[in-house]
Amino acid sequence: MLPRLLVSVRSLSEAMAAVRGGVSILDIKDPSSGPLGRAAANIAAEITCAIRESGSGIPVSVALGEIIEWQGEFTSDQEAWRRLLSEACPVAFCKLGPSQLGDVESSDHPSLVLGQDKAFGLEVVDLAKDPLAAGPLARSTTRNSKLDEALGWEVVFRTVRERLTASPLPSGEKLQAPVSARLVDHFPDTSENFPTSFELPGGFGGVSGPSWIAVSYADWQRSRSPSPMQILQASVEQGYYGLLLDTWKKDGAGLLSWCSIRELSQLRAVTREYGMQLALAGQLTASDLNSLVDISPDIIAVRGAVCHHGLRTSEVSESLVRDFVSSIRQHHWA
Repeated sequence: MLPRLLVSVRSLSEAMAAVRGGVSILDIKDPSSGPLGRAAANIAAEITCAIRESGSGIPVSVALGEIIEWQGEFTSDQEAWRRLLSEACPVAFCKLGPSQLGDVESSDHPSLVLGQDKAFGLEVVDLAKDPLAAGPLARSTTRNSKLDEALGWEVVFRTVRERLTASPLPSGEKLQAPVSARLVDHFPDTSENFPTSFELPGGFGGVSGPSWIAVSYADWQRSRSPSPMQILQASVEQGYYGLLLDTWKKDGAGLLSWCSIRELSQLRAVTREYGMQLALAGQLTASDLNSLVDISPDIIAVRGAVCHHGLRTSEVSESLVRDFVSSIRQHHWA
């Protein structure tokens, strides 16, 4: 099955360009504010309102920044986000980054899965052969004490998630999208350009709130995050809809600089075992697709690769989105 293409956009004009180019999933974020930079709530309202009115049916994902940014009292913009996510708006997926939640030392290229996890003293087996035999995904409930400490992020994440999507709306008017969103021309139907139909979580369209995607950074030690396998374990236990593997620092070292194809295959095996979506990101380009064919992720997430001059801070290009869609179609996915 063809992976779906997710493109991160920061404005309504970029969203329109991505949709015209044949994107399967729109992701709203501010690339100047980090790997999962949170866009302003009014921009998200504008884009989600336009998508709803267009009838395109394209799922919308939102990046909400890092988990640590949501602790304590909400800012006015964070409160606006809470109101938006509590409304019946077409947001299918939400993501929060785990940086600064781990207790690890900086390292250049730590292993994601294989061999000895030096930060936590865990022996990790070949998960492709037996995903649940031992290590971080063992069936046993016994855990290393340091691992328990690292997984404290689960409690923080659960609390933030509940504050964002489970709190009752305060009395008063709902968050309104700018007028331009209600006047925007309808997006063209993209069903013939690229497949967008797939089973959506119950939260799509605001029926029961957005579904949450766990995020892990391939350069997890640089971001002082729990490791990918620890986050994957928590994702399985809590029934998250999927896992996004990204890079935290955007310095030219992309996903495949930080992990091997074998490691990605092991992550793929576990997500398939539990029926989870796997999204891969991290400065991916069309030239990386050959390496990802055998892994066959459910979603390939990009920004810089479809921006002018390859710069993630530049504008998304309709033609570059279309070219990336074409590149995906040209490969024979496992």
